[in-house]
Amino acid sequence: MRTAMLALTRQGAHLCLALFEKFLTAGGGEKDEVSLFLPEKFAGELLPEIAARPPLANIAASCLKQTAGLTYSSDLGTGRFVFAPGDPEGLRSVCPGRVYFFDGPFRELVAALFPEFAGFVFIMAAGIVVRVIAPLLRDKRTDPAVVVMDEKGRFAVSLASGHLGGANELARKVAALVGAQAVITTATDLQQTLAVDLLAKERGMVCEPFANVKKINAALANGEKVVIFTQTALPGVKPAGNVVLFPLERAGAFLSACCRGERGGAGPRPDNCPPDSPSFLEEAEERPAAVVLITNKILDVSPLGDLPYVFLRPKNLVAGVGCKKGVKPEEVTEALYFALAGARLAPAGVRTLASISLKQNEPGLLEAARRLGVEIKFFDVAEIESCAGRFRESAYVKKITGVGAVCEPAAWLAAGKPARLLVPKTVYNRVTVAVAAEN
Repeated sequence: MRTAMLALTRQGAHLCLALFEKFLTAGGGEKDEVSLFLPEKFAGELLPEIAARPPLANIAASCLKQTAGLTYSSDLGTGRFVFAPGDPEGLRSVCPGRVYFFDGPFRELVAALFPEFAGFVFIMAAGIVVRVIAPLLRDKRTDPAVVVMDEKGRFAVSLASGHLGGANELARKVAALVGAQAVITTATDLQQTLAVDLLAKERGMVCEPFANVKKINAALANGEKVVIFTQTALPGVKPAGNVVLFPLERAGAFLSACCRGERGGAGPRPDNCPPDSPSFLEEAEERPAAVVLITNKILDVSPLGDLPYVFLRPKNLVAGVGCKKGVKPEEVTEALYFALAGARLAPAGVRTLASISLKQNEPGLLEAARRLGVEIKFFDVAEIESCAGRFRESAYVKKITGVGAVCEPAAWLAAGKPARLLVPKTVYNRVTVAVAAEN
């Protein structure tokens, strides 16, 4: 985790250095992930301390000031770094694994650093940090981890983005390095229960709708019954206490039970209610307070009524794409959504786009991947030809590209073995799409 450590006081700055030293000696390449930001007024006394401590002796110390053109020199290195509020140009020179001395408004420094780091450790009063970061917080899915430690090094408090941002994990790590007590306040951690957002993060899944996550976690923390239907194995997650696991195939019976009104508040029986089936809820022993569905399939959850639910979408879908020259990014995304909708698959499950190497400089295809927030892989003609005979080929495609098919073999190759082709070649205007799934 790319982490920034900051202090304001003399004692806090010394603790920052001690913590940095622990990172350096802990192994695992942490030195390339951590940067220190300390008050410039303490540079004179801190530089000798840095030079006298072997793990720190090779760390470059540079100055980050508001005064344009300032050059800071020391025995440990020379650097020219300019920090101007509202203009992060100077921060582009900030490299991990260095000690930076700053002068100027602390609030504006933090605002400039906030989008650049995945984690923050503030060694100062929690009240200062709350006031500084409050205007910067946007969404728990993207906000960085924020940990606060007192300058005596006794407590490491996970302050923001405990689960998805990793602040709980960062607090535990920092506490372990200096012998402090990690302070974790998220309810599911305190009750030692499952948290769906943490489960999603650990398994590389996406929560939909994300707004319902807090309702599900509240039910879990309160000891209420939560039913999980899953299409994938969940090593380490066992049915216990208030969590009941069922294979995804059982979700239909549950929705049928909801249609029959076996779950209070589910509303009238919809016209599309499945046929009556043996009571699911009798087997579940009691009506759940919330439902989690782990699948890339699009399911009709209207029978649930006001029952809180969330989908966890495994990101194991790969979309092979073939396109004509000059294709627009909108054409690619529209074709992808069209192919997925035909198979009732959720777009959130797409992890990768794939195509032939002839398209590796196609602007519209590259931009589509960027907008979707997914990686894109390319395979050369020889790799595509290795799939010859597995998929239906086109003489026209072979004349243009040198291979008889693009989207299906690209999807199959990118998914890895054993792969499953879920959506065969689908033509949508100037784009072809096929979708494969990793097992």
